[in-house]
Amino acid sequence: MTRLSGSSSQASSTTTSRIYSGYIECWSEPLEEIQLTDEADNKAFRDIVVSGIPANSTIIRVNLTFRVRIVSDSSQMHNALDGDQNIQVRKHGTGTWTDAINLKDDMFTTPGGWRDNGMELTGDEDIKSEVDGNGTYNVRWENAICDNDNLEFNDVEVGLMIWFTT
Repeated sequence: MTRLSGSSSQASSTTTSRIYSGYIECWSEPLEEIQLTDEADNKAFRDIVVSGIPANSTIIRVNLTFRVRIVSDSSQMHNALDGDQNIQVRKHGTGTWTDAINLKDDMFTTPGGWRDNGMELTGDEDIKSEVDGNGTYNVRWENAICDNDNLEFNDVEVGLMIWFTT
């Protein structure tokens, strides 16, 4: 899914120039579930396809957003992330995994057997060095691990927020 918005202004001088600033959101298709266990493992999200950025644009900033509808625990024990972790992005097949969202130890704290409403997290990291225009991008949760089997994230999406000028 792609959302595009922008604004333009006309400048007056000896020559007339048009300045355009744009913002686009590109989202992955929803993933039914990501399940964390007490053994570290990389978890893949669905790819994000970026389209709609005009040719010759300059990317100003890119952030990744993680959206989940429900977080639940099936271990019947207190559960949370075990250690600091990262959600990463790379250009499909050729890029370098780049940290986009930093997750801290004990995030997503959930009492045993509990279900909680989801949330949306946007990373502070500017990832324009990796997300440099239209194309397909891979996203993964690197070394995902929780204190006790199983911490479950239901109806998960990831999206790129891209600011650009032309």
